[in-house]
Amino acid sequence: MAGPQRLLLLPPLVLLLVAAGAILLPQRGSAEEGKVSLELYYESLCPYCSRFIVNHLAGIFEDGLIDAVHLRLVPYGNARVGSNSEISCQVLYARSRSQSQANSNGVQDPVRIHGLGRSVPRSLLLRHAPRPTWPTWIPPPIPQPSPHAATYRSTHPMATRLAIAALLLLASASSSAAAAGEEEAGKVAVALYYESLCPYSARFVVNHLAKVFVDGLLEVVDLTLVPYGNARIHPGGVISCQHGPYECLLNTVEACAIDAWPDLDVHFSFIYCVEDLVVKRQYKDWESCFQKLGLDPEPVTQCYNSEQGHKLELEYANQTNALEPPHRYVPWVVVDGQPLLEDYENFEAYTCKAYKGTPPKACEGLGRLQMALETAEARNGVSYNSGVSKLATAEDGGREQQ
Repeated sequence: MAGPQRLLLLPPLVLLLVAAGAILLPQRGSAEEGKVSLELYYESLCPYCSRFIVNHLAGIFEDGLIDAVHLRLVPYGNARVGSNSEISCQVLYARSRSQSQANSNGVQDPVRIHGLGRSVPRSLLLRHAPRPTWPTWIPPPIPQPSPHAATYRSTHPMATRLAIAALLLLASASSSAAAAGEEEAGKVAVALYYESLCPYSARFVVNHLAKVFVDGLLEVVDLTLVPYGNARIHPGGVISCQHGPYECLLNTVEACAIDAWPDLDVHFSFIYCVEDLVVKRQYKDWESCFQKLGLDPEPVTQCYNSEQGHKLELEYANQTNALEPPHRYVPWVVVDGQPLLEDYENFEAYTCKAYKGTPPKACEGLGRLQMALETAEARNGVSYNSGVSKLATAEDGGREQQ
């Protein structure tokens, strides 16, 4: 179709909710506590952005609404970051109809950053984080001025400001409910008390516990690993383990891994690798896990060869011996302060039951969940709502007793 090519323009995005792009909650802990956060993502030569700033956004400085607003401007828009970190902007960026059809949403693949942990500095994330996948569109031609243009310009800004004011009031009211919801829907504490060469513990780590890293349940779980199990402390602080000196070594190695790499993704990956070798009866090759995962062995090696490793094991001994009721075997799984006894393999069901927020997808299938809990209560005398665990009366099976 003949005619001038249209520019790819960015509509001004007033974000008043993070997830839906409509409402943002107040920034807690800031110097302007109590104000509502209002953000504009725009680009300087976008005509729609310019008109929004001049005809609408500026109005909050005139009508006093700015006193309730923490305004943040983000001048970037549809710019692009090249492979050499050079930034190219949209101005004079036109595309043909065939190009539009080839890439209908008009958005290039966002910059992807691999291997970033949870503790990456905010400045780095802001610099490299991919933009949300808002649709980029080619707007219709700008209408020509009409006799009603003057009236439109004089009334529409006020209507916009009133709409913004209403949304800000809604955001303010929602913030308290959201804050209360966050506190109510805290993560569920899940603790595993185990020993490294126990075959039941190893199979539980490899075949069951690892699932939370795949099915999304980890988002609602605060996972703690305690590698001590049925070990014993003798006079002088000497520790003996149920499966011999090599188990004491690997218990200490895994304790040192947790200490050296506090990031759960890292230390669990290492422990999973070691326990997988235990399942395969190849645990003497445990040092190969450093190379498999690309981890520096030095911090762990220094730890288990020094008093630091022994100190960590003594701490885990105290933590294990303080359990109430005392652990009777391993693996010993505790969800939200309550031991699961024989039903530890159904820990996901108990976690979903204990979580007070919106259940993740891993919790879907309430029939299976309900059946698991009812079976556990009938078999083990564990009632999640009772608040007190009853000791099982059936013969212990599927775990190693002390």
